[in-house]
Amino acid sequence: MQRGGRKQRGRNMEDPEYQEHVEAVSHLKEAEKALGLSDIGPMDEHLDWVLDRDPSFGRAWELKGLAHLTRYEFDDARAVFEMADGCKGYFDGARASLEVMSSDSWPGGDDDGDDVLRMFSLGEAFLQGRMWEWANVCYRAMEGRARPEWQVLSTLGLIHRELGYLIPALEYYDRALKDPEAPLEVAYDRTIVLIKAGRMEDAQEGLVGILDSGWSDPRILNNLGVIREALGDLEGAQKRYREALEMDDRYYPAIYSLGRCLQQLGRMEEAKKYMNRALDIEDRVFDMDDMARAGTSPPDGTRRAKELMFSRDDSS
Repeated sequence: MQRGGRKQRGRNMEDPEYQEHVEAVSHLKEAEKALGLSDIGPMDEHLDWVLDRDPSFGRAWELKGLAHLTRYEFDDARAVFEMADGCKGYFDGARASLEVMSSDSWPGGDDDGDDVLRMFSLGEAFLQGRMWEWANVCYRAMEGRARPEWQVLSTLGLIHRELGYLIPALEYYDRALKDPEAPLEVAYDRTIVLIKAGRMEDAQEGLVGILDSGWSDPRILNNLGVIREALGDLEGAQKRYREALEMDDRYYPAIYSLGRCLQQLGRMEEAKKYMNRALDIEDRVFDMDDMARAGTSPPDGTRRAKELMFSRDDSS
């Protein structure tokens, strides 16, 4: 039985049609890799190789449509997305694009401004669907064409942050902040990237600067507490968490963080009170097993997790 199986696989490996299929899969993988790098030229070349030999690859049609979008070739993109939609499999990008393009809100017109509006509509749909690589391609295509420029650049900062590319994210936020019209929210978003990158002192400097500018928000104070806690200053951290709660006594991240911080300080009864409040907001029941013994460090990432709870909508 096993010998027969090996023999059958051997014949398949020698089959020219099978070999071409394997090579097509390899080219498709290279196209996926190029998408991750936003390197559309090589992606296009790999996709053409695949589709010339096997037009049944729906994913190749889908990515080909995305390549058309980068050149503002919306009609071509629509036709290619429809090709993908006719293949086996579920193609989120193609179907999300077709849904936007078929909607009553799809912008008409033939000038450059209308093209940008169409790209913006697609980019927003990809953002809402958390399709970060697709959103990245659309917003990259809008660089230098859409206004206000800071909005495009800060969105690219968000996208690269979510993709885990922290240095490019910082570069986009820095470029956005060169525009005097950019709001303080952009500076705040930049500090989140700094925290993720472990650059706590830089993040602290940025948050203090935002406070000094007159913008008060519990998120800022909570994140200053996160930084102090990460730097080992538990007393300073719990002070910042309390300041955040003075602004909003139901602000969950600060309630939770203060409870954990007090736990580490050995103030277990007080910590229990805040943990109960946090769990009550989440409709959970407090269990003493949720709390470690005094002095026990929380699991890795605990102190930083709550500072990153905000969605894009929450931060507006």
